[in-house]
Amino acid sequence: MKIEKIRYNKLKVTVSVEDMLMWGVSADAVVRNAPAAQNLFWEMLRIAENETGFAVDNSRLLVEAIPGDNDDVVLFVTRVDSAPEMPKQQSRKLRVKNSRKLTLPTSVCLRFNNFEDLIALSHNHPDFCGGTLYSLQNAYFLVVPDKSSALYSEYCSEIASMLSLLLVEEHGHTIFSDRALEQIRENFHM
Repeated sequence: MKIEKIRYNKLKVTVSVEDMLMWGVSADAVVRNAPAAQNLFWEMLRIAENETGFAVDNSRLLVEAIPGDNDDVVLFVTRVDSAPEMPKQQSRKLRVKNSRKLTLPTSVCLRFNNFEDLIALSHNHPDFCGGTLYSLQNAYFLVVPDKSSALYSEYCSEIASMLSLLLVEEHGHTIFSDRALEQIRENFHM
């Protein structure tokens, strides 16, 4: 684990694959804020306080998780301190600048532990024909429109996080870039 104090209120922490294995957490668990990942997070903050003097002291924290190199996860932890009072005119300008709408992802990443489940899905539901299929670390990941994810859930082993989607798109091997289920149905028989 590499901890860097970027500013008085901001840390950059690189959590390696080895760190995650040692703590028994996956990159998904870190992004989903699973209990094991929370233990890792609080231990990381304790280490950061000892090494850099970065103390959280009941402050609000903003945590950003970004996939790093070699399947590492980079966490940016910002301590949100109380903002000083601002004149009304400045405050109004800030609101205008920050009024952008948040764009939510339109795709979801489904993890399959074996290819046979994908074959079964494609044959049992011939009306499902979209998606992009990747392989990564002995698993298959089907990226489909978010609105249809519930229809696939009985076949997949888990609905993966957005971090997984980014990791799969960057590090995974593309098997079918479009019409994945239709191509599986055409090329693999039950």
